[in-house]
Amino acid sequence: MSCQFKLYQKFAAAMLALLVAFWVPLAPAATASATVGEYPVDSAPPEAVEADPEDGAAEFEVIVSSEAMEVGQGTGLIDSSEYFSASNANVDGSMYSRLSARQKNCYNALQNISVDRFLSASGHEVEVSIAGIQGQKVAGTVFGSTFTPTGAGKALYDALQNDMQAAVVALRLDRPDMVWLHGGVWTAMTFRVSRGVGTVESASYQMEMPFNGQEKTMQTQMLAAARDIARQAMREPDTYSRVKAAHDILAQQNQYGHSMLGSPNEKYAHVAYSALIPNDAYDPVCDGYAKALKMVLDEMGVPCVCVISPTHMWNNVKMDDGLWYNVDLTWDDGSAVLDWDYFLVGSQTVVAGHVYSKEPSHVEQDPFTESGVSLGGAKYPKKNTKAYVYLGREYPPLRYSDVPRDAWFYDKVETVSELGYFTGNQGRFTPNGAFTRAQFAAVMASALGVDLTPYKGKSAFSDVPANQWYAAAANWAKQSGMMSGDNRGRFRPNATITKQEICVVLYNALGLNSGDIGSFFADDYQIAPWARYQVYACREAGLISGDNMGKVNPQKGTVRSEAATIFAAYAQYTGRA
Repeated sequence: MSCQFKLYQKFAAAMLALLVAFWVPLAPAATASATVGEYPVDSAPPEAVEADPEDGAAEFEVIVSSEAMEVGQGTGLIDSSEYFSASNANVDGSMYSRLSARQKNCYNALQNISVDRFLSASGHEVEVSIAGIQGQKVAGTVFGSTFTPTGAGKALYDALQNDMQAAVVALRLDRPDMVWLHGGVWTAMTFRVSRGVGTVESASYQMEMPFNGQEKTMQTQMLAAARDIARQAMREPDTYSRVKAAHDILAQQNQYGHSMLGSPNEKYAHVAYSALIPNDAYDPVCDGYAKALKMVLDEMGVPCVCVISPTHMWNNVKMDDGLWYNVDLTWDDGSAVLDWDYFLVGSQTVVAGHVYSKEPSHVEQDPFTESGVSLGGAKYPKKNTKAYVYLGREYPPLRYSDVPRDAWFYDKVETVSELGYFTGNQGRFTPNGAFTRAQFAAVMASALGVDLTPYKGKSAFSDVPANQWYAAAANWAKQSGMMSGDNRGRFRPNATITKQEICVVLYNALGLNSGDIGSFFADDYQIAPWARYQVYACREAGLISGDNMGKVNPQKGTVRSEAATIFAAYAQYTGRA
């Protein structure tokens, strides 16, 4: 037998007191004390409904209240389901890509609720179906008219709440056009309770609707304005010029909203509307600028992120070189004359005497933690340490999607790929992948310019079928004496080759001299006797070097980025590079 329960439990998320940074000439770190979180933390949920003993069904509803946080991103003309689908957040920077599968389900469910549904729904509350939420069974206890999750049930219930809240925070970051998310948001789960177990029947989101029913009109106007600015910017010939044009258009049609702070209409200054709509009554503050730039760049297909510190908001932008940079439109527009001091700067760029990422207003803060949501991992893309360098034209596409231009091995991989020693697989180099004995044989053959045609269709090792891609290289390696199998006649093609094994082959191939060993590697004792002189001869020839601890790691398996470095040095030694 079941009984009906309807209990409202309010969860007050930690409010982000986001201070809005003022521009003060010659003192960019100065800040004002106006807050963004203008919506009350204790905004009340709907009235609780008492249990009806005549009702046969058991129902338990929990309302979770969260305070609005002024952060966000938009999607513009780009289909959100496509734009935010990357598993690697450095591709698009979206918060969606950082969520778990269940959190993504919550995100998609909330994103798919139209503003019209919220506006027309009673109490602006809309029920949604969320895979991974519905059907969950929460253990608890029943006392009178109250059902309380306990033990493992309480842990599960808290996790479900956390995931629904994570979706709210992420969507605010990803979609500044959804202005109805910037007021108070409550999440609810309805349970059917029987014998101390509550089964989630539905979930819902409830909005405060902070702009008094004007949210749909505001979104329509914002998107139209963002598209218009994007169209103007897209007339420029390359990504740099387009991003700069968007930056300049927004700066020219706005001035910092000093007068908005503390006014009844301050909430408009914190959304993109204030910066996108020219000649209106609302001037933007930092988050208005940042969200507007995000929406415009989304329309242009340029990945952009809104980033917060305890006192400020700015953007990360991914440029045509494949790297991320900082843009602070607020501070560029902080004086009578527009400048570009904070346009596409690196994390270590010195601006106005400060390292950008260490300047107090630019120390990144986790927006999930500030909202009381638990979500591990980095929240923002990794930025290039240096400022963007404009070539006067578009950067050429990356050869490999997983070898960014700021990688320590980028130049080495480019060198060995240009020489034809290495090739990738479906546009990826897999720099941290194992460098196998089969790969090494193939690379050695390429580096020495060997014609492998005579070695095809043959098998010199018991574990190398003649039809494998590496069979000819393995056969050549054995017949030439470059490599030999083990005492059982096996080549072990998929085994990772060690650095000392590579050194022995290079020593023989190049006819190196052992010479004077000189100083020893810190892990000299780990070098096998049969490879000791060869390892030091390769160091003397500049083919290898120790790590920052002075170790060569002779018996450690080599990864492809390390192998590329060795063969780039080989090319230089032989005069090919």
